[in-house]
Amino acid sequence: MRDDVARHVQVARKYGADVGWLLDIARGIYTLRTGKILAKTAAGEWALKNNLCPDTDAMRKAIQCRKEVHLKTERNIDNAIIQRFADVIDTEFANTVERFARSE
Repeated sequence: MRDDVARHVQVARKYGADVGWLLDIARGIYTLRTGKILAKTAAGEWALKNNLCPDTDAMRKAIQCRKEVHLKTERNIDNAIIQRFADVIDTEFANTVERFARSE
């Protein structure tokens, strides 16, 4: 599962220009921490609650776009914002490896 999350984040780093990528990254962090799967919207809300996203305004926008699909809200986002949140998940990958090593 970790490898799948890592591949997905690399795609987000390369091509991400939509707020939905922030929710994907939040979902990846949640999965790495808990071993569980969570809906994208809930993962975004969880990331906000836990102060994980460096750009809270962008995450709020992503959540709003997800909840209000019928609105024509602008979904484009600067890839640099996605890159910064991807940096957070990179740290999470390192922590996950460390947690697994301690548990063995």
